[in-house]
Amino acid sequence: MLTQPAQLKMNFLSSLILEFLLAHAPDSPQLQDLAQEYGADKDRFEKESSFCILCGLCVRYCAEVKKKNAVGFVDCGARREIRFIPEIALTECIDCKECFPLCPTSYLQAAFVLTEALAFPRASSQTALKK
Repeated sequence: MLTQPAQLKMNFLSSLILEFLLAHAPDSPQLQDLAQEYGADKDRFEKESSFCILCGLCVRYCAEVKKKNAVGFVDCGARREIRFIPEIALTECIDCKECFPLCPTSYLQAAFVLTEALAFPRASSQTALKK
């Protein structure tokens, strides 16, 4: 059991982390619910346009469950982000997309469409026509 000062510090740190995550994904319903529960200030940090909270669910699912490694982390620190590997994603992700529902912010779907469009413009326009 935590002492009262330790509990206060844990609550403060939890709300601070939530505030940081909300700056990346302000429209995530899960984060909004947690922010309300912990009393986090949604406007403490400047909003980022990435919307990815770097939870890694998609990376782990693709690597450990599907064993495809079509999506992964790139860079480190503040520049860390999720990226699809175009050569693998075009062949493996078109029919799979099982990681999409795991993403709490829906960032993954947008990243896949962008990767597909930039890396293989003809293939992405043909895929769009099939849908």
